Amino acid sequence: MSLCIGLNGIENEDTLLMQADEVYKDDLVTAYINSFWIPTCEGHVIVVPNEHFENIYEMPEEYGHRVFEVVKKISIAMKKAYKCDGITTR
Repeated sequence: MSLCIGLNGIENEDTLLMQADEVYKDDLVTAYINSFWIPTCEGHVIVVPNEHFENIYEMPEEYGHRVFEVVKKISIAMKKAYKCDGITTR
């Protein structure tokens, strides 16, 4: 599954990303509540850059910084909402 497909607006069962699942978007990144939740990880959120980069080595630092900033904000909100003991990022 390519996240670029979801970011280009193609919505179908293969991408598991729907525009309605978008919870945050700015000029650099978009965050989605994943349509498929892992049973042991409620509230699975995907944060991705809005531009395609072949790999992390090609990603400009401003994108990486923004991904981390948004991951942190969403993690704090999810921890508060679900009263979970912690957050896992991958």
